[in-house]
Amino acid sequence: MTPREAALRIVHDVAKYVARTARNLKSGVALDAELVAMLARDLYELGAKRERASIVLDELAVPIADPSTNGRADGPPACWSMLDAQLSNARSELRVARALLAEADALEAPLRAGDARAVERGAAIAVEVERRLRALAREVP
Repeated sequence: MTPREAALRIVHDVAKYVARTARNLKSGVALDAELVAMLARDLYELGAKRERASIVLDELAVPIADPSTNGRADGPPACWSMLDAQLSNARSELRVARALLAEADALEAPLRAGDARAVERGAAIAVEVERRLRALAREVP
């Protein structure tokens, strides 16, 4: 998979779904159990394998973290250096998104229990992760 293909999959498989519930929540409004469960599924049971968003992101991000992993000989080493430089901003967004999802992972138990602060922070993280991953995709040539 090329870095561009990976970026598009990240937007579709992670960014689009991680924040689907969080985008519609209002800050400071108590959530019922079903909305909390939906938010938890968005963060911790993503995709057909029902994996954490952080795991799905890590798997899909390999070609961006190391573009030489796409298994193709797309050009001379100078071409790889140029691509590596072009991916610098995308990698910055990736680092932030990964850190945010690690924070969300640490909130899993209190979020699933409906702790208001954990739910609010989890929702904020989900929205920010979506924003960061869409920005990442714009940075990948």
